[in-house]
Amino acid sequence: MSKYIELNRNFSDVSKDKDDSQNIEHHIKFNAETSKSWDWLFIEYRCIVLAEAGAGKTIEFRQKATLLESSGDYAFFIRIENIDRYFYESFEVGDEKAFDSWLDSDEEAWFFLDSVDEALLTSPRAFERAIRYFAKAIKKGQLRAHVYISSRPYSWRAKTDQELMDEVLPLKGSDYQESATSKETKSNDTFKVYSLLPLGKKRITTYCQEKGVEDTHQLLNEIERLDLWSLAERPFDLDTIIDKWKDDESLDGRLELIQHNIDLRLKESHSAGSRTALNTDLARSGAQRLAAAVVLTGNAEINVPDSEHNKKGIDADTILYDWDRGNVKKLLESGLFNDILYGAVRFRHRDIRELLAAEFFSSLMKDNYNRLQIESYFFRDPFDVNIITPLLRPVLSWLILFDDNICAKTLNITPEIIIEGGDPSKLPLHTRQKAILKLIDSIDKDRYKAYIGSDTAIANLAQPALESDVLELISGYKHNDNIILFLSRLVLQGALSNCVSALIPVIIDNNRDKYTRRIAANAVMSIGTQEQKNTVWQGINDSNEEIPRWLLSELVVEAETNTSTVDFIIHGVVNLAESNEFAPTALSGAVSGFIERANSDVTTYLLNKLHSYLSIRILNETESDEVSKQDAWLMSVALKCIERLTLARNQYALSNTSLSVLTRAAELKFYREIRFDACETNLHHILPQWTELNDALYWYSVENERIRLSSADQPRPLNSDFLLFYRDNYWRFEKSDFLRVLAYIGSRTLDSDKLVALGNAHRIYDQSDCPTDMLDDLRKAVSGSDVLEDKLERLLNPEISEAMKKYEEESKIRCEQAEKRRVGKK
Repeated sequence: MSKYIELNRNFSDVSKDKDDSQNIEHHIKFNAETSKSWDWLFIEYRCIVLAEAGAGKTIEFRQKATLLESSGDYAFFIRIENIDRYFYESFEVGDEKAFDSWLDSDEEAWFFLDSVDEALLTSPRAFERAIRYFAKAIKKGQLRAHVYISSRPYSWRAKTDQELMDEVLPLKGSDYQESATSKETKSNDTFKVYSLLPLGKKRITTYCQEKGVEDTHQLLNEIERLDLWSLAERPFDLDTIIDKWKDDESLDGRLELIQHNIDLRLKESHSAGSRTALNTDLARSGAQRLAAAVVLTGNAEINVPDSEHNKKGIDADTILYDWDRGNVKKLLESGLFNDILYGAVRFRHRDIRELLAAEFFSSLMKDNYNRLQIESYFFRDPFDVNIITPLLRPVLSWLILFDDNICAKTLNITPEIIIEGGDPSKLPLHTRQKAILKLIDSIDKDRYKAYIGSDTAIANLAQPALESDVLELISGYKHNDNIILFLSRLVLQGALSNCVSALIPVIIDNNRDKYTRRIAANAVMSIGTQEQKNTVWQGINDSNEEIPRWLLSELVVEAETNTSTVDFIIHGVVNLAESNEFAPTALSGAVSGFIERANSDVTTYLLNKLHSYLSIRILNETESDEVSKQDAWLMSVALKCIERLTLARNQYALSNTSLSVLTRAAELKFYREIRFDACETNLHHILPQWTELNDALYWYSVENERIRLSSADQPRPLNSDFLLFYRDNYWRFEKSDFLRVLAYIGSRTLDSDKLVALGNAHRIYDQSDCPTDMLDDLRKAVSGSDVLEDKLERLLNPEISEAMKKYEEESKIRCEQAEKRRVGKK
């Protein structure tokens, strides 16, 4: 078994209206927001976890069961197909003794039921029998059982499977279920459905590093260049990419990598037991025929010979009529296909399926099959208008690489197919030049939108050899926003650096189209020289016009992290357009990314600049002054700077500049209920871990409050931190801090500070359930001071006035209301 790599995988809710496999698969691909971790799932009692083949659900289930078991909990990992035959022998984590012990206890248990080896689940009835047997086995403790079941998106039958789960594994007591007589009486859906989200770039990076890839950044750039994220986001296929990278120090082209993946998967088998692999050429030929059948019919299911079929799929032995049935089954058991489920399989990846289909049609034409007949599958001419058959359109992106006639015909009818997929870099230079001209003609005549098409395919189309052509086109169409948008994409994706200067006037001109300026800015900031980037900054700032937030975002996201850039950013902020909550931008993320990339000196410089600006706007304001959205946003940027300095243990985090921002943020959160979460930070957790900063901020807050009280119309002394305690402070004191806080009673010079420290120490003592050793320490600390001894006695035996009771109650209510509003806005 391969070593487990902790990736902190995330999950996303699948709503009940996702009632078919297409909706569910679309959800898994695009719905990564509101993700939840394993910690969230651990508190659920009934979960279905959906994931594609190779996504890593089996190893996740097994590892989490092992983790819980090692921490002393009852946890079990079971393969579903073994349940109804050998239940007490089916535990791969946990055992019969532990199971019986759990049944006789009142403890909770976690059951992970994995359906990875679905080859033995020949029908839905087999699945139902297994689940019913499992439910019967745990019936005595079912209300204490956390049950997790894995499934493929396309095999999960939302209505019927959900009804089965609700029936046999309810969360209500059995007596309740038996007495229920109406739909209204019965509980709602018991099981919650989650999707295991694909690996994002950060997790892919972690995985590569743990697998021993030394030049991870270079590998990720290659994955990006070749548009291989759909493969890399699954650990099963990411392993293939990593192995090829280690062996060859290259992924070659997109075509070569996918062909390599095909060859590798054809040699693998997910069948139980060892089987002799098929001849590679024979296996590939059979896979090509099956892929062509799938794309021609639009039916993704392929029936396995001698299996009970639940769905109306393509019969593999009909397509491979001249094959031995045993060999057909061997092919379908190869790693090219998903595991057999209910007697059927699917191709693992769409790209693989479409490339194989293209290879099939290409081989037919090379073998002198009826070309006109084959072309008629792809090209139609109803009403004397040539069109592409929609069902086979994705195949053409690959087929144009193998057949010149098909390529020429495709470019004449629909040139945009060249940038919809495939690998345009394999086309001859003159073909790519012709394709670009035809695409521009289509854009100019409004037959094609400049922003459509795969960025990676565009990158493979716009090789350096085309740089002079693109530069000439930019000059010729410089006033056409739609064409300049497309050409800017070519410059960006193809890294055509000699074309950058020609795009700068487009970015600076406020009269140009928003999206054209945006892509042009992305191109210049990504591949331009520092001088070219500065020219853009200077031109925009010199215009003295309001700067769109989206434009500043594009400039910041790829900006060099130096003090000159900070000056440009601050100048831009002064003229920044007001935010529009209905038209969000990525500015906060771009600025956060800038801060995370910057070193401590640049971060300090940015914090100082922000402090100077905010001192006029917000830091020294009175309570009656308004706080604009813009100022609140800048405060969150300043807090992000402080977080970075804190993590680096940079001494500037202890400066008055930093402390004043932190103190003012806590005040505004409490008194104005203003949120500073535009740039996400974790200061409440990070800052208290640096005790020097934690305590410095505490005493700065105390002094700040003392000054405020002394300058009021009716001045008052500050002998307690009570007025500070209810704020959303970044400082924190816990039981482990008691002795350090106690020491301040002796070390602070002001008597009022000694009283404040005593009050803080007493609070820790009180919140720690008043242990006698702490009380002894308190009494020792105040010994010899009548004032402090008197204060301690009053703290230990308080006499609370009616006014103070009322104030405390109002403060508590205010805090609770503020917390509800904060949670409600998340």
